[in-house]
Amino acid sequence: MSHLLCANRVRCIVLWPLFFFAVSVAHAKEVAPQWSVSPVLGVHAPALSLLNNEAFKSPLRITAQVMDEFGEMKSRRVSFRTPLPEIGAGAEAGLDIQWNISESLGLFVGYGTWEGESSAQTVGEFPLEGALDNAVNERSVRLSYNQAYLGIRYAFLQKPRKYRTYARFSLHNIFDFDYREDQVFTFLTGGATGFKRIIITKAHATAIILAQTGLGFDYFIKDWFSIGFEAGYVIGLSTFELSRATREDDFLGTDGIGSVRLPLAVPNRDGVLHYLDASGPVEADGTKPDDSTYRSMSLGLDGWKAAFRISIEY
Repeated sequence: MSHLLCANRVRCIVLWPLFFFAVSVAHAKEVAPQWSVSPVLGVHAPALSLLNNEAFKSPLRITAQVMDEFGEMKSRRVSFRTPLPEIGAGAEAGLDIQWNISESLGLFVGYGTWEGESSAQTVGEFPLEGALDNAVNERSVRLSYNQAYLGIRYAFLQKPRKYRTYARFSLHNIFDFDYREDQVFTFLTGGATGFKRIIITKAHATAIILAQTGLGFDYFIKDWFSIGFEAGYVIGLSTFELSRATREDDFLGTDGIGSVRLPLAVPNRDGVLHYLDASGPVEADGTKPDDSTYRSMSLGLDGWKAAFRISIEY
């Protein structure tokens, strides 16, 4: 019968912990309910595969009017590359509130926030006011999310008020996921030396559902105070896209910029962020000619987590 329950990934993830909870309650010792509050500080390393492996390697491609050696203004396409390192483990902080049904079994709810960053700097040629000037590009990306979650925790090896080793399962709702990319160009040569041009891209996502399993250990310093560590793995129940994307820049009409194709942009009217595919055939000047090179970007937050916690019980 178990193979029927697990035929669907979501059903398998959700039903088995509920079955585990029902059995645990049936065998729990009768003790007075207790509550605990636990500040949590740790790390989460989400996969973000297409973002890390493709979008962060995509170039910025600019079409602008540039004066040639004969003094004539001609359209020219320039590729400016500032690849970013992968976003790995980012800092996570939160707060758990737990109801201890018995010495072994507890239910908990919580709130948490996570941030991850990546940045890089390169020097290249940027077309501005009819000339190719040298510029420093400082490219940075910041990701963050806020989450609410609920779960169960079962201590399978313990000495009450001394230590406990437990398994945990929780469901998480990422209700606010934010993406922000800044590209700051500082000009080193030409008439714009010392001036900057800035491009900011923002996008968002919501209602991302995750499941987390893991193991933990608590050591009691006092009957009412413990410190602990837990590690686990997060599984996304679905992928998501970054939408409601916006772009801001401070280009002037006198800059002579025809078009700017960002590493991540919105090629359609749906507001969904796509990445510029840097693979495949290119033209002689290193650019790609059409919008078909923008690819959709489905992301997942699967990855490991680890955290330290302190618990105050009452």
